[in-house]
Amino acid sequence: MLAVERLLAWATDTSASSARHLCALLGDVSMGKTTTVKLFAQALLNRRDDDRSAPLPILFDLRDLPPALAREGRASRRSWRRCWPPGTSAPARPPRRC
Repeated sequence: MLAVERLLAWATDTSASSARHLCALLGDVSMGKTTTVKLFAQALLNRRDDDRSAPLPILFDLRDLPPALAREGRASRRSWRRCWPPGTSAPARPPRRC
């Protein structure tokens, strides 16, 4: 998939500053954003099997954002700490309530 190949090239470009490693994948409904980002994350994980310097993908599906965070309009540090206190790892699927 061309999009995944381009994203891989972008994410693994060591000549770019770390600030360039922020990305938003935008598109209309049913255009394949979720599929693309999942394929991209899996491709990065596969690359990390051979090269531990490859970026570690962390995927947050905002559809699973707890309602308490969604009501705030933005995911504040305080809110994240309320749901996932320091020293704990975020669950694979966020809790329905914090």
